[in-house]
Amino acid sequence: MLKSKILIFFISFIVLINCDDIHQVIPYTQINISLDLNTDLAGLGVGSTIISPKNGGFMGVIIYRNSISEFYAFERTCTNYPNDTSAVVAEDNGVVAVCPKCGSTYIFTADGAIVSKGPARLPLKQYQTYLNDHRLFISN
Repeated sequence: MLKSKILIFFISFIVLINCDDIHQVIPYTQINISLDLNTDLAGLGVGSTIISPKNGGFMGVIIYRNSISEFYAFERTCTNYPNDTSAVVAEDNGVVAVCPKCGSTYIFTADGAIVSKGPARLPLKQYQTYLNDHRLFISN
């Protein structure tokens, strides 16, 4: 009986250690960005992306506009190379980002999830967005 409890404990411990968490992979950086829709984001149409004109995040923040009033913000750091200086870039279609180093592809409309291409296993780190009075606030 004691052997089985010890075995269960060690198996559970090993499983917990091997579970990847996006917040443990990407270095934590406090982020608090405020952008004006009429000036900072004036050229950001629905279905397109922009790199935040204000600094934030570890390797910067990429913003995707899903609708007139819905924005997504993601860390540009590839989850396959969390401490590297190369950052993901948005494709011309605006819906996906690709890591130039490993080819991992992420889709903005699915919370930064991995598309089947590339070695990364975790989605892009997503930041909170809040729209109020013609201002977009991005934070963690």
